[in-house]
Amino acid sequence: MHSKEEQIHPVFYSTVDKIPFTHCLVCERNLLQEPDVPYMIEKNIRRYEHLGTEQPVFEFAICQPCQMEMSEALSTESRERMQTYFQENMNTSQLIRLQYEDATIEERLAYCLLSGEPIAEQSEYSIYALCRGDIMEVSIFPFALSGKVLDEMASLLSAKSLGEMDDFMGNYFSGPPELREILKTRPTLLV
Repeated sequence: MHSKEEQIHPVFYSTVDKIPFTHCLVCERNLLQEPDVPYMIEKNIRRYEHLGTEQPVFEFAICQPCQMEMSEALSTESRERMQTYFQENMNTSQLIRLQYEDATIEERLAYCLLSGEPIAEQSEYSIYALCRGDIMEVSIFPFALSGKVLDEMASLLSAKSLGEMDDFMGNYFSGPPELREILKTRPTLLV
């Protein structure tokens, strides 16, 4: 697979601090000081058309060791369903374009990787980056997933896995009850 590296794009910075994420959400590892440890950044964003704005519902960085531990806590059935879903729904033309063209980060995030739907038409979506230190891998990452795809992925999770996701969200994110309900139904790419 064609891959290159570049500095982390500001779209993946912390919305609050306006700088790259510095620590793993789970273990507090300093991600910028350990460039050999890969980590993923995930941001779930909700668009408010009537206000003409969008805002993250949640965002975080998680190191690969913590991500693997979280993934192993999910049921085997859920992990297999999610992997199958990704394989069966990969938008091949989008993937080929990302692999072999020098698409900008904005172009990479303009369409859902799986459905091919324009992200600008979505009321909710998530974006993902794979990083090491202050460097972002550019290959299949970074990419975006539409709210519709996220809903379909959530429907694949077993009761055990939904409980694990709920526990994860409950342990690391807080807010009003309506936010809690959104977080309960939103899978992360921990699998």
